[in-house]
Amino acid sequence: MKDTFEEMAKAEGSEAVRTAHDAARRIAQHAGAMAEALAARWDEARATVMHGREEVAGAIRSQPWSAVAIAAAVGFLLAMLVRR
Repeated sequence: MKDTFEEMAKAEGSEAVRTAHDAARRIAQHAGAMAEALAARWDEARATVMHGREEVAGAIRSQPWSAVAIAAAVGFLLAMLVRR
C-alpha cells in the first residue's frame, strides 16, 4: 500500500513538473513576442522624434527671430509660474 502511495505521489509530482514547464515555455514565448513588439514600437518612436527634431530645427533656421520670441515668452511664463 505504501508503494502505491509513493508511485501516485511521484506521478502527481511528475505531472506538476510537466505543467509548470509548459506554463514557463508559454510565458517565455509570450515575453519574446512582447519584446519584439516593443522593439518595433521603439524604432517607430525614435524615427518620429528624429523627424520632429529635424522639422523644429528647420523652422528655427527659417524664422530665427520668431524662435527667439517664442523662447522668451515661454521662459517668461515659466518664471511667472515658478514664482507663485
